[in-house]
Amino acid sequence: MLYDLKLDTTDDLVIEDDDCVLISDIDLLCQDLYNQIRCFYYTWSLDFLYGSWIPQYVNMPDEPIKLVEIKNDIKEILRRDSRIVKDSWQIKIKQSSIEVQFLPVGREEPITLTLEAK
Repeated sequence: MLYDLKLDTTDDLVIEDDDCVLISDIDLLCQDLYNQIRCFYYTWSLDFLYGSWIPQYVNMPDEPIKLVEIKNDIKEILRRDSRIVKDSWQIKIKQSSIEVQFLPVGREEPITLTLEAK
């Protein structure tokens, strides 16, 4: 089983009882997906394919092509992750959020990851 340090929404380490909090399983998968969606390509030196083009769409006018590109970027991240069942995702772009529903490998119930648009 894989473990990683838990990060809060401001990318700070979560500390409880004077120790770093570890996460695994679904929490780790959701954190990894969240970070990939927010991280711009080529900014993580360990893997230049890590991330997406989504950050470039911040503060751009809402146009249909923008929504298509955001969906395609998220689909590409989901396709690359071997912890997700192939083609098991649904992506909904709303006024103030993006909902990504997917089925993790070995699970029967899908998970929904909600990304708030601010």
